[in-house]
Amino acid sequence: MKKPESSKKFLWKLAFLPFLIAALSGCLPGQTAPVATETLTKLPELPTVTAPSTLTATIVTPPTITQTPTVTQTPTISLTPTQSLTPTVTLTATQTFTRTPAPTPKTAEACIAYFEATKGNLKYTCLVNDEWKNQVVDDSKDSGLYPSLVFDSAGNAHISYYDQGGGDLKYATWDGSAWKIEKVDEEGDTGLVSSIELTADGEAVISYFDLTTWSVKLARQSGSEWKIETVEKLDPIETPRKDLVISFNTSLELDRNGNPWVAYIAPLSKALRAAYFDGQKWSIQTIGQPGTVNWFCSLDLDQQGEPGISFYEESSRSLKLAQRAQGKWNILEIEGNKVGKYSSLVFDADNQPRISYFDEELDDLRYAYWNGFSIFPMKMDSEDSVGVYTSLAISPRGRSYIAYYDLSHKWLKVSYWTGDYWKLMVVDNTGDAGRQSSIAFRVIY
Repeated sequence: MKKPESSKKFLWKLAFLPFLIAALSGCLPGQTAPVATETLTKLPELPTVTAPSTLTATIVTPPTITQTPTVTQTPTISLTPTQSLTPTVTLTATQTFTRTPAPTPKTAEACIAYFEATKGNLKYTCLVNDEWKNQVVDDSKDSGLYPSLVFDSAGNAHISYYDQGGGDLKYATWDGSAWKIEKVDEEGDTGLVSSIELTADGEAVISYFDLTTWSVKLARQSGSEWKIETVEKLDPIETPRKDLVISFNTSLELDRNGNPWVAYIAPLSKALRAAYFDGQKWSIQTIGQPGTVNWFCSLDLDQQGEPGISFYEESSRSLKLAQRAQGKWNILEIEGNKVGKYSSLVFDADNQPRISYFDEELDDLRYAYWNGFSIFPMKMDSEDSVGVYTSLAISPRGRSYIAYYDLSHKWLKVSYWTGDYWKLMVVDNTGDAGRQSSIAFRVIY
């Protein structure tokens, strides 16, 4: 067992402790310890961490996270900064569109009915193996103005047109071996600026102007007879027929029930009208501002069966598109600066509008289409003065074909999309050809 230390030894050790501490610190008791002069190496700064000012044990409900809505491009019409919208075109949820793939046709040929002014004939041509095959349909003098072309399911052509020599509305059909021509309406001076469509049974329906009564009329084929009715009687223009400038027209489409929509311009009031027959009566609406619309309009029905109309507004000198949705007409300005005369409208398989038209400022052919983000206008042909009396059709492959008149050379021309580039072709350069034309596809499945 270890013995305890004596009190004397303990006191002696306690008295010696300050000298031991001083020796370790480098100075004697009563002296101040020297200040270290060695420079310390600075450590890299760490990022500042700010601690929460208050820590609590309370469970806080996390904030709601709001996500940015997904932008769907298809139903939205966006405009470039140079364009304006009056008013905004809004598609509702009921207007959603699902594209149904079309069957592959056995035959799909672009064909044109047109007026050849030199001889005063109605002519017809089709693009076969990259070559236009032209033929005369009606060689009566001054017959074939303002033609409208459509095909039946067998691929036979049906053409409505104006016989200026007789002042009649005429109708030509191809029966597979020859052209059959008949007069539809020959009362007075009638049959101008016609538009033709076929019912599901293959019978023709034609809208047109009657200059004797200043009326918009509709002729319906019923077997071997024609039933004619007045859509609207208009105020007359007190101008002799020879001096009258035809800057108005009719444009016809049939809905899924075979009921007609007719768009037209009232010549005196310069008002754009849309007339619809529901099976019992006509209802007529004025679209936009009266006194501002002229130089042709074009009607087409979209994939939901709603009508759209392209037209030229004189007051703003612009191309506009009116579209009907839920009973209301919305008007969109496509392009300004003296463009939009002689327009032609077609809705494509994606339910988007395509429009061909004339640029009066530059004397060019122009074309507007939906590029996935906005309606995009572009120049198609700028050689000399070109692009009046345009007519637009879309092939089964979705490619646009535009027939139009070359004012400088008096030629009928066509511009179409090959899939890689736009191709321009002269269709007929024999005499004054193509002042009015109508293009359509001969499709056989």
